[in-house]
Amino acid sequence: MNKKAQAFIDFTKERELKVWADIYEAPAEDKVHTVIFEAVIEAGEDKLPLRLYMDDSFYIMLTVRAAAGAVTAANKEAVLEGLNYYNSRYKIFKYYADSDGDIFLESCLPAGDEHLDCDLIYTVLLRVIVPHVLEEYKNIKALLKK
Repeated sequence: MNKKAQAFIDFTKERELKVWADIYEAPAEDKVHTVIFEAVIEAGEDKLPLRLYMDDSFYIMLTVRAAAGAVTAANKEAVLEGLNYYNSRYKIFKYYADSDGDIFLESCLPAGDEHLDCDLIYTVLLRVIVPHVLEEYKNIKALLKK
């Protein structure tokens, strides 16, 4: 397990933070020793997968899949326009649609082995990203119906 991931696990245990449903290492051939933390954001009746990726790089990635297979030829223009609107308003994260029509929110934070700020990670996650998703999820779903 990489140093950052172990430090983050220790941080969560010390503070008795029970956020992660699963924590696992990427396959052995992964040269940057990625550890993936998984959780779920419950947005009404929907469950949105949240992942935190920690590896040997200077960064960590937080992702939330806000919709699966939802972007179609019929709604693509309206959805991308809506996502661009969000992207122009928020600096800490960005939205994108992938080639499978899934919509993701993604945030990249600096996090070197020697300067891992676990409090910052939790602040961004629990005080910024999760509240944003819970507040805006109904609007994102509305984009899909245009």
